[in-house]
Amino acid sequence: YIRRNDSEWKEVERGWGYVERKGIGTRLIHSGEDIIVPEKPLEVPIYLTAGFITPSLARMYLYSREANPTVTALEEKIAEIEGYPSAAAFSSGMSAISTTFLTLLKPGSKMLIQRDIFSRIVVLARELSEKMNFRLIESSAEEIVDNIERLKPDVVFVESESNPLLKVVDLEEIGKICKSQGSILIVDNTIPTPVNLRPSEMGASIVIHSASKYLGGHNDIIGGIVAGEADLVEQIRDKRSDLGTIMDPFTSFLVIRGLKTLHIRMHHHNKNAEILAKTLQDNKKIARIYYPGLESHPSHRIAKKILKGYGGIVSIELKTDLDGTLKFMRELRLAKPAGTFGGPETLVSHPASMSHRHHSKEEREAMGISDSLIRISVGLEDIEDIINDIERALENL
Repeated sequence: YIRRNDSEWKEVERGWGYVERKGIGTRLIHSGEDIIVPEKPLEVPIYLTAGFITPSLARMYLYSREANPTVTALEEKIAEIEGYPSAAAFSSGMSAISTTFLTLLKPGSKMLIQRDIFSRIVVLARELSEKMNFRLIESSAEEIVDNIERLKPDVVFVESESNPLLKVVDLEEIGKICKSQGSILIVDNTIPTPVNLRPSEMGASIVIHSASKYLGGHNDIIGGIVAGEADLVEQIRDKRSDLGTIMDPFTSFLVIRGLKTLHIRMHHHNKNAEILAKTLQDNKKIARIYYPGLESHPSHRIAKKILKGYGGIVSIELKTDLDGTLKFMRELRLAKPAGTFGGPETLVSHPASMSHRHHSKEEREAMGISDSLIRISVGLEDIEDIINDIERALENL
């Protein structure tokens, strides 16, 4: 029976494995767990279970390391949003990338990767190249189109907006070339999100996200997403089961919740970042501003062509040394120093000592990552307060 209210009881079919419960231990373990709810819940339930009761071989769920209904709900939502038939959720953005690399790259493969991106990805690719005996080619954003056409790699990896200099590669051209020569194009779409850009419309085989950033949107989860062509995602999902890198159900629920406001948040991030960039471009304490919405940015022409919005990141290079740059960060009161982005709070990071610390100083300088570079994740606060905080810190340099 299930109880619908104080006066009504409804008889239902007794569930799988029902037995008369006499002992206290048996009742403590099993009582109340045969309940069947006829009404559909308004929100996706969180299936916090390791396994599933499987009375038949025609099963969809067996063990949550392989699949879970809450995780599936997120995957189906992401697939539709990004414009692909399939998606898979992961325990972190780096686990999504590493699982994808381990699936698609084989001894003798040729991979071309954009060099001026999040450094951990490049470091991972280098390590795997040595251990798995595939050829790794690194390319700047400016030369990547020519290198893809000339070298004909099996796999291409780019960021749609690079972290932290916000370089925008010509995905339309890259997608055409990759399709014509059979290369698998992987695009990390974390910074634009599908609100500002859908790589599926430009020929990308796979899209990857750090769900920890804008998709989750509240700085309270770690997760990753892969969406793409069905056969590729199926292979990646199988490798995920081997490695145990699936996203957990509670995190999946939080990402689902975050996605429901993604369009609202991204429009506000876009607006705040653009206002901040335009306000700071004449500040005499700043040597250079990196924001693709400014005509001064080297990727502005491409960004204007393929992006619906320029994103919520603004990077600035200060007219000072390392000590002065760290002093600027200490002077901030509203913006907080942190090594992430994409949440409601305005955050600042120092790429040379944080996200790109794994590269040598010479490598960082070659990529344009100087000791005086600051990445600003522009939050959802009132833009006047953000501007006042940053300008006051600049005045104190």
